Amino acid sequence: MKTNCNVIIDLMPLYKEDLCSPESRELVEDHLRSCEDCRQLFEMSDSVKEEAVPVPAENESFRKVNRALKIRKFYKVAAVLLCVVFAAWVILSIGWIFTKYLPYKEYCSGMQKIDPRKSSDNIYYCQDEEFAYDVDCPDYLHFTTGVMLVNFNDTAQAKEKYNIKADHITLVIKPALDGKVHYEVHINNSAMWAALEIDKSLNFIPNGEHSEQSENPEKFEAMIAEDHDAVQALMDAAQKQWGDKLNK
Repeated sequence: MKTNCNVIIDLMPLYKEDLCSPESRELVEDHLRSCEDCRQLFEMSDSVKEEAVPVPAENESFRKVNRALKIRKFYKVAAVLLCVVFAAWVILSIGWIFTKYLPYKEYCSGMQKIDPRKSSDNIYYCQDEEFAYDVDCPDYLHFTTGVMLVNFNDTAQAKEKYNIKADHITLVIKPALDGKVHYEVHINNSAMWAALEIDKSLNFIPNGEHSEQSENPEKFEAMIAEDHDAVQALMDAAQKQWGDKLNK
């Protein structure tokens, strides 16, 4: 009697895994020889098994996990570095605002800003009948830039009034981070140009970076003395314009 196909189909998995008894194996083989439908089903199951996706090797899985951990670690380190850079930028910005920006903004009070289309610098200015005042504000996050200038409005008139010998004289004021205010007088004549540091009493302070000033201070003291009245007038004008702020 012909074996029921359903029984053979149930035995096929055991047959393929070699888990059935010899009698069952013989029964399956005899049936497959005589039943075309079951034989095709048996062959189809073999092709499906061959096409199954292979399980990755253990070392390959480990490499994938390790790669994913490295990527995650990289992103964590990058995030920490970005936080550190951002914190440093915030600290520098706050320090610059309170030590440079706000003090210079006080000096600009009541002054007019130069049209930014005509100058790339952040400069404020004003003038009275005799003097011109400029505040060149510090650049962003620059702790060494920023100066204030006092000049004569009419050089020819000033030369006559103060008997000026130099071609041009400018008073330069540099507020420092430590709260001190440094003064320089820039004197330009046909022989030379010099930037000479002075105190409020117009006493010459030799600059150690310039050996000539240290070795021959009398020469530069004479330059200041020669145009003492003009330098004093510029200093008085600065004190009048910014006195309360300069005396902090």
